[in-house]
Amino acid sequence: MHPTGMLDRDQRTAKIPLFLSDKQVPKTNSFRDSTENSSSTSNRSSIISSTKTSTRFLYLNWRKGYLIHSFQRLKNVLLVLVYLTLITLPSSSSAPLSMDRKQNPRWVNPCGMPEDTTDSISKLNASEKRELLLQISKQAGIALRHAEAFKENFTRKIFKSENVDKVFEEQRYDWLPNLPDLMFLEDNSKKTEDILLDSYYYLQQVAVGLEQVIWDQQDRPGHFPSEFKAQQNYLIIVLCEIQMYINDMNIKINRDAERSIMPESLRSVESVTESNVRDYIILRTYENTLEHVKKVFSHLASKV
Repeated sequence: MHPTGMLDRDQRTAKIPLFLSDKQVPKTNSFRDSTENSSSTSNRSSIISSTKTSTRFLYLNWRKGYLIHSFQRLKNVLLVLVYLTLITLPSSSSAPLSMDRKQNPRWVNPCGMPEDTTDSISKLNASEKRELLLQISKQAGIALRHAEAFKENFTRKIFKSENVDKVFEEQRYDWLPNLPDLMFLEDNSKKTEDILLDSYYYLQQVAVGLEQVIWDQQDRPGHFPSEFKAQQNYLIIVLCEIQMYINDMNIKINRDAERSIMPESLRSVESVTESNVRDYIILRTYENTLEHVKKVFSHLASKV
């Protein structure tokens, strides 16, 4: 499955899949994916090093203004960075499984941005801010539609019922985001900086749970390994766009969700039934968080 590019002819000729459409999601290697045609460790390290260098080059040039002639161009460069980041993820074919799970989480620095970029931040005008905020809201909406469709399929196949939401309505995990009522957007009780950082962290919390679900789906194997991986890919794209905007606003990300927020008791669930309930709660929270982020960024855009 290849993402289609909404680019000009010269960019399409480059054959780099840049645009994540509403119907397509890139297949990427997770920390535990294996590839049939993997190269040697040294070759892979060389490729990763080269790709990261290319990512840094693209990013720094973008910051200097050499690659931006319009806002559409800005979005294309952003998605190049996302694509390059995703394809550099290590495969499990060259590392033991236990080491593989110790790799840095995908939700931490999802864009793979250099650490020394805040000194060269370019100022965004109101129009650019609005477009970027709307783009984040749109991407969250795309991810939300896919999450809704998958959750419906998941509950129908696993629980054989349409009343699952009511059955598990009161079951929640305190390590997943406790989403606030959106009234804070109207009364201006929170700073924009805090709203951005909170939205980013909420999605990271969900990413912790999704990662464990994917691992378990592959271990058992489960019914939906590729579907949960697709949800993770959409989530990482949204996180990357938010990270870029936070960086544009010269805001420092002061915390990242760690794997340790998820209790070990929920990682080593033996009962299939309990595992299915856990996966449903994580998926439901993911859906609700995307809806929250979609509305928040749409509102922020309307106030610029």
